[in-house]
Amino acid sequence: MTAEQRLTAVENDLETVKTLLMSAASYAESANRGLDRLTVKVDELTASQAQTQTQLDRLGSRVDRLFEAQTQTQAQLDRLGARIEQLVELQAQSQARANARLDRIERTLEGLLSSQAAEREAREALREDTERAISQLTERVGQLTQDLTASVEDLVGMLSQLAQEAAQDRAEIRRIWQYLLSQRGNGNQPS
Repeated sequence: MTAEQRLTAVENDLETVKTLLMSAASYAESANRGLDRLTVKVDELTASQAQTQTQLDRLGSRVDRLFEAQTQTQAQLDRLGARIEQLVELQAQSQARANARLDRIERTLEGLLSSQAAEREAREALREDTERAISQLTERVGQLTQDLTASVEDLVGMLSQLAQEAAQDRAEIRRIWQYLLSQRGNGNQPS
């Protein structure tokens, strides 16, 4: 083999090595872009989970206020019950005055009972709304958790595949490089 043929063979081998190195660099850049996209997606999911937690905190605060309002309403009802008992005792003391007062008390009681029924219905509707909201939030948190888990698993799979491909490429480049070095060190030209 002439020197020119050897030089051409070495140039061809160097061109092959150059192509392989460019391919490896391209794989590395692709892996970095994939990692960047995955990082952005994880950040978005984290932000979404933080918003959901904020909504849960606000809902918890609202539920606490509603329970406090319910307690106050019950205290008012207790006071009204005590007042009714006083009125009944007055009836026993004076029947003549009690008949007139009884008519007024009956009208007052009807208003209170209708108000109490309306409050009971409102509390029941509030309880149902609260349970529905908690159920929906629980489902949403569960879905977000599943989505995040699936995304993380996808990321791990992609990173594992990219790492395997990069390892294979590095092994191939090393093998070619060792072959070229061994050919040059022996004075042989690669064929």
